[in-house]
Amino acid sequence: MPYVKELAKRRWTVKMMKVYRRFCGWDTLKALIDAVEVGLRGPVGEILIHDEVEMREARAMIATIFETGARVCEVIGQEKPDGIEGLKCNDISVVGNRVNVVFNIEKRYRKKKKVIKYRATDGTKLRWASEEEAKRSGHPYEPYEGYVSEREIEIRNIVFPKWEPLVPIMLDWVEEVRRVDMENAKLFNISYNRAYRIIKKAGERIGEDFPPHRLRAERATQLVLEYGFDDHELTEWFMWKSPVIAHDYTTLAPKIVEKMFKRI
Repeated sequence: MPYVKELAKRRWTVKMMKVYRRFCGWDTLKALIDAVEVGLRGPVGEILIHDEVEMREARAMIATIFETGARVCEVIGQEKPDGIEGLKCNDISVVGNRVNVVFNIEKRYRKKKKVIKYRATDGTKLRWASEEEAKRSGHPYEPYEGYVSEREIEIRNIVFPKWEPLVPIMLDWVEEVRRVDMENAKLFNISYNRAYRIIKKAGERIGEDFPPHRLRAERATQLVLEYGFDDHELTEWFMWKSPVIAHDYTTLAPKIVEKMFKRI
């Protein structure tokens, strides 16, 4: 199918994020989840939710994405090789009135040390770690300065109150998967494209534009408005590299609150 600008997915931009930096409210989130029903269809009429089990899974997915403030791929995983594995049942636990969620996310490769590597010089995109491999390839080659790299694993621990409205939806699905499968079973078996279509279509049904990443922005705003998170706390929660993004949320939130009081 040729590229058609009007039909292409909208890219998440800074301008869009500024529009969403006001918390939509728990009622809107619950309405979004309730809009996921059996028979929900996608943009071209394909059925996205076939039965009750898929419906509960999709609803729990939305609740988990918001509650953790994580990216969609961090919650459901990635299908590509060496991709993010996604949450498992034993990554979520309840201690008293708190819910703990642990993410073990493999980040990009970190350059460890410089070494001499080899690459083809006849126009083919071939690279080798040693000269012996280059000789065996049969291609002309030349040395270049490369790096030995290793994967970094980021451990992120998210804690939030058990009494938040969407938590029961998430925990019920965790118990369901744990009962049917096992403790270390993958929590969600939904592809990213299907997750994107489910959330977008549910948003359309309640009259809202809901790109999946908006759930992350809504959580950031809610943490500032309702729990009073500051720049450093917000940066630690979302594991941002710097508090610059967090500062945008914390400086805009007081203005929103001020407007709300003026309307009363």
